[in-house]
This record gives sequence, C-alpha cells and structure tokens, in this order.
Amino acid sequence: MDGLIEHKDDLSEAIADAVTADAKIGTCPTCGRDLVVKTSAKTRGSFAGCMGWPDCDVTYPLPQGKIEAIDGDGAVCPECGAPRVKVHPFRSRAYETCINPACPTNQEPDVVVGECPACKAAGTHGDLVAHKSERTGKRFIRCTNYDVCGTSYPLPARGTLHATGEVCPDCGAPVVEVITQRGPWRICVNMDCPGKEKAAAAKGSHARGRGSSAKKPGAKRPGTKKAK
Repeated sequence: MDGLIEHKDDLSEAIADAVTADAKIGTCPTCGRDLVVKTSAKTRGSFAGCMGWPDCDVTYPLPQGKIEAIDGDGAVCPECGAPRVKVHPFRSRAYETCINPACPTNQEPDVVVGECPACKAAGTHGDLVAHKSERTGKRFIRCTNYDVCGTSYPLPARGTLHATGEVCPDCGAPVVEVITQRGPWRICVNMDCPGKEKAAAAKGSHARGRGSSAKKPGAKRPGTKKAK
C-alpha cells in the first residue's frame, strides 16, 4: 500500500492518459495534437476539442449518438484533413462522416420547400428554405423574411430532402419527403402541428381499444367425483 501511495502522482497521470486515449477520435489538422471528445458544461452536449487548448482553439460539433474513431484508411477526410468518425445514432444505422461541418463533403444545397404561411396570412410573401448550417451541421427550414415573421422549423439530421409542393391540411406548413436507408418519409415540418396531436391521440385510443378487449371465457373442466 505504501508503494501505491508513493506513486499516486504517476497513477493519476496514467489514468488521465487512459481517459484521453479512450476519448481520442483523431488528430488536429491545425497543430497535430489529439482531438478528443469533450462535454460542454453549459449545454451537456458533446464536441471534439484539441488537446492543445488554449494555444489551439480548434473545436468541432459532433452528431448525436455514440462516436467511434476510424482506424487506418478513411480515418482522415481527403477534402479538409479533419478526422472522419463512425456515428452510432439511437435506433438508426451507423454511418461515417467528417466531423468538420464546413467540409465540402457535408454541404447540402439550399432547397425551397414552400411558401411561409405566416407571411401569407399577413399579406406578404416569404419563401421557406431548407438549409444546413456550416457552423453546427444542423438542418432547419427558415423563412426568407425570418427577421420579420420569425418562422423556422427543425429538420431530421439525416436523409435526402425533397420538396413535395404540398402543404399540411392542419397547419399550412410544407410537407417534405425525407429519404433515408429505411425508406422515404413524408412529414409535416411543423413540430407543433395539431394534426400530430390528433394522430397520437388516435393511435393511443386504438391501442387502448385492443388492450380492453374481453377474453373469451374458457370451458369449464368437468368435476371429478370422489371414490367412495
């Protein structure tokens, strides 16, 4: 025990190195030091940060899901030099991506998906444009008159987006098609759409109806007479 106490500083350093090695996902393209997964104390979200901080302030946002480093070929993005990682989203298939949201491999063209219902109701016109942020990598729809009407909608993180030209009959927001590995999905982009509440209520009512179905009474077993 005395030997362990004498070398506790070495032990702490070894533990710190082990944690760093486990969290490492690649090499910083700016200074060459390790890029590791860190957690923001403010948002509790994960991001990749350089171990050379504060001398090197390189950081990248990370997609939601378990992040796994890639070894060998494909570990470094040929376009921008940032690490590529394997992402394991919850209840979705794993995929590989460059962690730099500004990388050309992560860019998507803007798509006009419809007319802003708020601007239309106010007697003006605004286009709703689907956009992927070069800073955060998040996708969203925003009106070209956003500073006036404040209309915006979130979008799924992955999947090829197509405009359908249709509007939701319940709220007037655009209906878009998102194509993923699991197939195409047609969705109303308004998360607060009253139609989604009605659909959820109908689904719950159907489930309760199935659960309350009466069981058929079983046939009575004939009694046995005791031998005299």
